[in-house]
Amino acid sequence: MEQHRKDSLLENELFSLISHEIKTPITIIRGFAEILEGSTVDPSMQEKIAKAILGACGKMERLFFHLEKIFSYGKIEASFSSIAVQPLLEKIYLKAKNKYPCAEITLVNRVNNRLHTIWAEPFLLEIAIMNLIDNAIHFSDEKKCVTLVMRASAKSYMLSVEDRGIGISSSFQNKVFQPFFSAHPKRSKEKGGSGLGLYLVQRILQQHQASLELVSKKGKGSCFTITLPLEKQ
Repeated sequence: MEQHRKDSLLENELFSLISHEIKTPITIIRGFAEILEGSTVDPSMQEKIAKAILGACGKMERLFFHLEKIFSYGKIEASFSSIAVQPLLEKIYLKAKNKYPCAEITLVNRVNNRLHTIWAEPFLLEIAIMNLIDNAIHFSDEKKCVTLVMRASAKSYMLSVEDRGIGISSSFQNKVFQPFFSAHPKRSKEKGGSGLGLYLVQRILQQHQASLELVSKKGKGSCFTITLPLEKQ
């Protein structure tokens, strides 16, 4: 009951934040619509206006996408099941390879047992891991190298997503999981980020009773490590 109350308060707070963020693209669209309606627009400006409107629409679409995911968690929770973790991670790795054919994405397997299982919702877990991989690619420079490392202990299964990108300053590392916070706002805007990705990752992992650790150095890269509890054999 107490956890449900906390989740409700958090979701209400997030809903308010997203509502505030949506006002910005709506204002942009309305402003340009009034320009188009009220005067003859120079043809050279039409393309700029169209791009601005499309950009604002794209931001709204991304915000609504994340909003839908956040408020559907309670419904998806019923579809949790016992799954073999290694085949799932290998599938996600292949999906990342296909999504970023020009990037150097490597899978390092330090686990001998393919039968390890976790209690999970595969769709949500894939969203979380792909989000980390997306960030690793987007916040890397020309040579995009991402390494996925699988490890296991007696009670846990770990997946690390390592990159050699621009890294995160130590002063920002405790803030990157906050809604709408970005350690690199200019690059995030260029890549179409909504500022909700890492927040969503953390929420998904909380539902899996999992943890997320960040180790990063500015200019050297970042490593996000997910630790999932194994089911008892």
